Amino acid sequence: MTMGYQESFRLIEHLAEAAGIKKAIEDYEHHPDLPEYCHYYCASREKSTGKLYACIGGQRCRVHILAGKDLDYCIPDVASYADYFEDFDEALVDAAAQERPDLVDKGYREAAADFERAAEWERDQQRKQHEAAVALRPLIEVFLKEYGPATSWELYSSIQYSEEHSMSDALRELQYRGFLKCRCERRKYRYWFADDAVAGTFEDAMASAPSCEDKLLRAFVMHGPSSVGQLSSYVEANETSARKILNTLVEQGRVVVDKTGRPYIYSLVEGQQETQPPDAA
Repeated sequence: MTMGYQESFRLIEHLAEAAGIKKAIEDYEHHPDLPEYCHYYCASREKSTGKLYACIGGQRCRVHILAGKDLDYCIPDVASYADYFEDFDEALVDAAAQERPDLVDKGYREAAADFERAAEWERDQQRKQHEAAVALRPLIEVFLKEYGPATSWELYSSIQYSEEHSMSDALRELQYRGFLKCRCERRKYRYWFADDAVAGTFEDAMASAPSCEDKLLRAFVMHGPSSVGQLSSYVEANETSARKILNTLVEQGRVVVDKTGRPYIYSLVEGQQETQPPDAA
């Protein structure tokens, strides 16, 4: 989800609606299923068209629940806000609200409905994330116990269960639930069990983790014949290191290389499947 600050406009038909939108923003300020914050600033008129807007600012993903006409795209870089828009004194908005309480209610109901839809979508995403985490947990556990502490990409490319972003979401969920922890080691963020009793400490697991050669052999079992670029991606190693290890494996007769095309394709020699993947069914 895109973060950051944003100012944006919500189209209205009457100034009284701005008062209702302001009230909805205040009432939903601390809603647990919505992003952090947004604020109502003023009502504004577009000089060229006479259209009325409620100006809203705050966290981009929350602002966009209500408003989608971003201020950044409304005004050329060489112009000023006052060249294109005129803000109303809030006293005029209050007066309009006194005159047309029905339109205050309209603005409130429509804004509240947008917030409720966004909250329901967020709850649905959370349910899906939890379900994915539950399904992936046993596969992740088997993989980590065999493979050692692993990055999200190593887990995704090896388990082959879901899309990459789904794996990342599941890992965050399992970390939030206290099953996994994430540690930075050798400039990479790796996941391991939060409870040392499950499979030992992170440090011990890193000390006994498979070598790059073992990881490459395992990548062959998981993915079949592959190029150097593909293999280095699977094990998150640089291509130079992967190529050196592959050349050694070729010399040892454990891997063969097909040089008839570009890029060269490396294959595991039959009978050399020393490392078996966890069951990803």
